[in-house]
Amino acid sequence: MLVGILYPSKQAQETFVVEVDFAADLSPGETIQTATVTALERTTGLNSTDTFLSGSPAIDASTVSIRTVGGTAGETHRLQFTIHTAAPFSNVIQHELDVPVEDFQR
Repeated sequence: MLVGILYPSKQAQETFVVEVDFAADLSPGETIQTATVTALERTTGLNSTDTFLSGSPAIDASTVSIRTVGGTAGETHRLQFTIHTAAPFSNVIQHELDVPVEDFQR
C-alpha cells in the first residue's frame, strides 16, 4: 500500500531518515521481528537500494526507519518497507513511500 509521498521533496545533497509507522496494521501484542527496505527509481524501474539508501533499517516499536542519501533532480524513488511480525502472528506487511528528488538552487 502506498502510504504517501514525501513532502517537501528531498534535494540530491540532503541526507535524512525517513520512517513508516505500522501501528495501525499490528494487532494488540503483535511486534515487528524483522524489517527490510528497498528502493526503486520510478522512471527507469531500476533498483536504487544501494545508491539511495544508507545502512540497515531500524525498528523502534511499530516504526521502521532508514537513511536516504543522494538521488538526482527529477527522480522519484519508491521505498518499500517490508516487515515480518513475530509468532504467533507471523504476518508480512508492506508499505511504500515515494521520495521525489528536486533541485532548489537559489
